[in-house]
Amino acid sequence: MPIKCPSNPTGKMLIKPEIANSRKLNYLETKHMLLSKHIEKIETVYLYYSIKQLTILLEKIDMLLQDSQGNAIGIEKRVDGMRIYFANILTQPNNGIITYKGNQSYANNLSLIFSPTEKKEFPAESGNYIHANMKNYFHLDPLSDDILELNSHSAQAWINDYTKPGGKHELLSKNIIPAKTETKSVWISKEEVIDLICYMKNQQPVTGIFIYLGSYENGYTLPFYGDDVSNQLTITITLSRKKSVTLPTEFNKEKIANESFIIEDSDPDADTTVPCPPRSCDGSDDI
Repeated sequence: MPIKCPSNPTGKMLIKPEIANSRKLNYLETKHMLLSKHIEKIETVYLYYSIKQLTILLEKIDMLLQDSQGNAIGIEKRVDGMRIYFANILTQPNNGIITYKGNQSYANNLSLIFSPTEKKEFPAESGNYIHANMKNYFHLDPLSDDILELNSHSAQAWINDYTKPGGKHELLSKNIIPAKTETKSVWISKEEVIDLICYMKNQQPVTGIFIYLGSYENGYTLPFYGDDVSNQLTITITLSRKKSVTLPTEFNKEKIANESFIIEDSDPDADTTVPCPPRSCDGSDDI
């Protein structure tokens, strides 16, 4: 069923372009260089997803969700947010793993896996709640509107290829100053995801988003949590617009709009959940 938009989507994750650009540059000058050397080719800088693709993702999740009796209940009644895992693209079949069938030159490059979450008490009757995974995993093709559904076994394999000993996660963890464990996933509230997509639809001629890999500036702490996330991996979301530009070849190309989003906004008194980047606040990184 169609996703219900708020009456006045505001783009509540909007941040200043100079902050977004600073985090993109911090990634390029540090982590990107390390990772490119590690995989012996150019590591991922950004991924592009269209409005159509993002809308299909939410509608697909909405249709999959059921209660314990098998009745459809959808996003509105169950989902509280979206966990976005950092993972390596796997292209070679192995042990029944679902693999990427698109551009094979992307093999082993960093990508993202999207997984809806629900608010769940953990441990039981403790009064503590986590953003628990619902065991639905999706990889969005950055070159088309295709969406690859991954089972838990396959999603774990993609994520493990990033977090395995001697891999990218360990490499980045060893090179963070001050020393700490590198990011495994980020989390965005349902309200923020829907607000972003609905805001985009109202901002013609927005066509989609570029999700840039970024790195927090030195000395940065998360609002309301106070965690020091200096130089840790994160993501920055930039709107893309169709814009006709004059080039030597006279082609029209997409030009990135001067608007960026990042998963760190929230008024604690507003009807949204403060996101938990870069590490999950509740320890539910593992799937």
